Amino acid sequence: MFLLASLVSCCLLAGGCQTPSGEIPEWPWTDPEPPVTPVDPPTPPAPPADDPNAGIVALGWSNVTSTFGSLPDGIQVYKSPAELQGKKAVAFIAVTSGDFEVWGLEDPELKGSTDPLKTPAQVYEDRAPAVVVNGGYFYTDSGKNYAASLAVNDGRLLSPNINYASQDWVSIYYPTRGAFLGHADGRYEAAWTYYAGPDRHYVYQAPAANAWDAAPLAVPSASFPETAAAFEAQRAIGGGPVLLKGGEIRDTGAEELFSATTDVGYAIDNPRTAIGRTADGKTVLFVCEGRNMTPGVSGFTTAAVAQILKDLGCTEALNLDGGGSSCMLVNGRETIAPSDGKQRAVGSAVMLAPAKAAPDPGNPPVTIVGKPRYVWIDAAANFPYFANDPGRIASDLKKIKETGFTDIIVDVRPTEATVLWKSKVAPEAKRLATWHNGTYGYIERTADFDYLQAFIDAGRKLGLRVNAAINTFVGGYHGVYGLENEGPLYRGDIPVSWASVDNDAGGLKSNLDLTTGGAVFLSPTNDEVQAYVLALLGELAAYDLDGIILDRCRFDDFGLRSDFSDSARAKFEAWQGAAVTNWPSDIFAPGTTELPSDLTSLQKRWLAFRAKTIHDFVAAAADKVHSVGGDIRFGVYVGAWYSTYYDSGVNWASPRYDTSKYYPWASSDYKDYGFADHCDFMMLGCYAGTTAVYGTTEWTMQGFAKRGRELLCGDTVFAGGPDVGNSPGFENGGAGNIIPSTVDACINAADGYFCFDLCHIRMYDYWDAFKQGFDNYLNTL
Repeated sequence: MFLLASLVSCCLLAGGCQTPSGEIPEWPWTDPEPPVTPVDPPTPPAPPADDPNAGIVALGWSNVTSTFGSLPDGIQVYKSPAELQGKKAVAFIAVTSGDFEVWGLEDPELKGSTDPLKTPAQVYEDRAPAVVVNGGYFYTDSGKNYAASLAVNDGRLLSPNINYASQDWVSIYYPTRGAFLGHADGRYEAAWTYYAGPDRHYVYQAPAANAWDAAPLAVPSASFPETAAAFEAQRAIGGGPVLLKGGEIRDTGAEELFSATTDVGYAIDNPRTAIGRTADGKTVLFVCEGRNMTPGVSGFTTAAVAQILKDLGCTEALNLDGGGSSCMLVNGRETIAPSDGKQRAVGSAVMLAPAKAAPDPGNPPVTIVGKPRYVWIDAAANFPYFANDPGRIASDLKKIKETGFTDIIVDVRPTEATVLWKSKVAPEAKRLATWHNGTYGYIERTADFDYLQAFIDAGRKLGLRVNAAINTFVGGYHGVYGLENEGPLYRGDIPVSWASVDNDAGGLKSNLDLTTGGAVFLSPTNDEVQAYVLALLGELAAYDLDGIILDRCRFDDFGLRSDFSDSARAKFEAWQGAAVTNWPSDIFAPGTTELPSDLTSLQKRWLAFRAKTIHDFVAAAADKVHSVGGDIRFGVYVGAWYSTYYDSGVNWASPRYDTSKYYPWASSDYKDYGFADHCDFMMLGCYAGTTAVYGTTEWTMQGFAKRGRELLCGDTVFAGGPDVGNSPGFENGGAGNIIPSTVDACINAADGYFCFDLCHIRMYDYWDAFKQGFDNYLNTL
């Protein structure tokens, strides 16, 4: 017998939100600047007239597939009606005519594993499935993770169902536990299994009739509780209880020796996850919210879930782990709100077909071992090397690949607000201001090749993922050191009325009247500005990219003084339902750069309005990218110093992170404008100095990443890392010995590693230092 504890509910991972501290630094102009599910569309799109699952729609379920971007053929996603089984409900199902796949801890002999548990978001980051739900039960003991449920993928046993249980460790029971099996001959079924060893793995069509209040039954065998079949499933996931068998409701929680009324007990309402098979040959993944994450939504008993799935046409079905483990991601975005307030790391997961297109057969497939490693390629800083020479692009990308980076992020809309792709919307970049050979100057572009396409072509040949970044709300560049002003705002390509307007000490002033060098911003509140940027994103999403990232998706560089344009006033007054008598001084006195110690309610509303403006644009931008680019991932770069990021008008946290509990400047609704749930991934600039690599608070690299995980609440995956050219201690090079530590500190605290910028790696010859850091990390896997 293989001994295994009787715990079958998953472990609740602890996590909280700490109050950070620190000040925002002044960054050089080349630094990337900041300015994203439960997805709950207020008005779900109407299903097509020829919905492939018309019977489901007839039951009141809404086809919300398009809400999540492009999915592979044969996969549809539906949201429940407002009530199921006479109760308020929030539930989603994913329906596929294809197969399912399984990820799980590798624990084939129930001895425990040192492999890490993973959140569904981490499974998505590793595998990029179209749909992923949590799988079976698991637990952690003495530093090891134990699978308590069956997991099989491609015929390979990852773990069996538990093979014994006890309440008092005097009477030992041997339950047959539920499983959902996909056989080599195309059959799918719910059944009961027992594992007595590699050659004694049995499948039964009925469970052993165990009961906690009766004496233990015999150990299951080839002939008990009935004649068994040898286990031969190609794909399988365990859990329990079985809900449907042969079209009939079974709900065998008692026989499988589950608790009825504790934790995720089968007889009480809970969030639930389940898998089923319909009579017409489709697999259904089900999740429902519970524990009042949405007020009044308590969840369901397993008997209720069995009836729901039967109504949906399922004839075979299995309950999976529930409670805080219940989670479904579609294209990486959450559906229900997990009842822990964030995704729980689990021991197994069920996935539907990969959402990403097959790689070009002429190029190597993109394979990523471990967590992704991103390097940013700033447009201006690298322009002297790449503007006119695609050969240099290919050469540097080869070094990037050899060093161990998995992804590049190529900046294709610099602060000048021109673009580096073939655009019909914006002018192409012909010159950019950059520091080169000891001086600032404009570098001219005389070549005509498609700059972005050159990176895509070179990256594909090397097996690198290629992501593009744009500076979002910029309109031009105000020259320094005698340089001329540059960009669409200055040249009349876009209206000057689009420029951001600041509450300067001398009165309202357009960004075009800057007296210091740097990016000239557009007003984020202007509808025409937003439409213009969305049109650019539509063009960009037509390229063969892996991801699109927004940089400077925020208010302008003058912090609390921005943006007091006419559009901002009109939008704010309409939003709050009242006029501002003295504009803008009733909000902030002219020239205000710091918050007062006691904010008025109007000032808090203004900060919330700014965050809402960016939130709403991020949501629209995500929809635009997904509607055009399908499986292209959408994300945002932000600075990780959340405690002062209100200055930029941005709330990049999860809407489930209640900012007002920790920061006095936040109104109670400020949290509603967190945009993390609209992002497929995110880049956090963990820009601490060389003496602040490790730590737990803001202004340490590791602390930035740890705080980021708390703030994002599992809504998206993120990569964090340093600026190795501008942060304190990095300005003059010679910091190669620090770089491996930055990798260790950030990649283990985040879902990946992010470095700004390629120009510094090249300038200071940090290639070997990064390779050492990545090798050290990969050797721990």
